[in-house]
Amino acid sequence: GTLLITGPFTNTGAATAQTGSILRVAGAGGGASTGSFTAASGGTIEFSGGSSTLSGLLTSAAGGTINLSGGTTTLNTGATFTGAGLNEITGGTVTLAGTVAAPNLTIAGGTLAGTGTFDGTSHLIWSGGLMEGGSTTLAAGSTLLLTGSQQLGTPSGPHTLVNAGTITWTGDGNFASPHTSMLTNAAAGVFDIQGNGTVVWQAYAGYGMPTIANAGTLQKSAGTGTTTI
Repeated sequence: GTLLITGPFTNTGAATAQTGSILRVAGAGGGASTGSFTAASGGTIEFSGGSSTLSGLLTSAAGGTINLSGGTTTLNTGATFTGAGLNEITGGTVTLAGTVAAPNLTIAGGTLAGTGTFDGTSHLIWSGGLMEGGSTTLAAGSTLLLTGSQQLGTPSGPHTLVNAGTITWTGDGNFASPHTSMLTNAAAGVFDIQGNGTVVWQAYAGYGMPTIANAGTLQKSAGTGTTTI
């Protein structure tokens, strides 16, 4: 069955979706949840509306799902996405507000905003959605796999992506970036292109152009066609 929470909710203990059950958080308000959220195999935890602030452990067992699908979710330092299941962002706005550990996280939709860092244990997949406003830093040791199509920044909210880990760009999708957004590949960073995609620069009247600033390794290691930047 489904447990639907529509009022203010704060978790300082342990919230679990057992096999075959859904825990859906859709309420506004509540304090910062420092407790854990666990989706057992066959269970789902979904943050689908309202507003939530998380700084604890989010674990999906194999066959389980944790989905940030709507509303506004703020991730503070201490928030950790782990487990062998599916942890994903598919909608809404997720704001980085500290250092987040994401050994297992897929960004498939929605908006990633704020200024924060994914630490060196993080292994991310970015297959859709956008980053808007502020900046996101990938610490040394982290990895980011780009598949599908992504957008870095919007006309009203440029975003900076700082890479000190390894970004691998596969496939033939577009990586779009409006005006003053920036991709910074730090000295320790590796940006490895393994497909034939295109970086689409989107200029707007009165704004500057987006920028790639490379101090690390920028390479094309696979793909028989042309990658255009």
